[in-house]
Amino acid sequence: MTKYQAIHIMPIKYFLNQENEYVCQICGETKRLQSTMHYHMKKHEEAKPYNCKLCNYGCLQKCTLEHHMKAKHPEQQQQGKTKPAVIKCPHKGCDFESLTKSNCRIHFLRKHCKELIDEVLDGKASCKACNKEHSSPTAFYYHAVGCIAFEEGDERISQLQSVV
Repeated sequence: MTKYQAIHIMPIKYFLNQENEYVCQICGETKRLQSTMHYHMKKHEEAKPYNCKLCNYGCLQKCTLEHHMKAKHPEQQQQGKTKPAVIKCPHKGCDFESLTKSNCRIHFLRKHCKELIDEVLDGKASCKACNKEHSSPTAFYYHAVGCIAFEEGDERISQLQSVV
């Protein structure tokens, strides 16, 4: 038996559509960036090279495993390292916390700007304000920051800016 084991790796194939987006030939999902499509295609391979030593979690990127460790196993962080910083929701009276600004931003929009989001959300991930379709609800929320209409003096504007 050899030291190395042969692993079948699916060739990564995708193409550009008329909108200059990369299209997955397996599921039809589109991505603007080639690097994003590359990681999307790796999901179809089912190989997850980064695995948590404490649970069965596996992922495609080292940074995703690091985030998992901070979120799910903070007590296992190496000695001498500081506790991971949490991002607190800037809305008064809300006790939501997250390890990432992106999760906090999406929480803020879903929870504290719901009526404004409902005005521009069409279906699961399309924007009524500019007719742009998104591949996921998360992509829509990132986009929606520029399309929702706050009234002048709305304190949520400055609160949102702290998590954007």
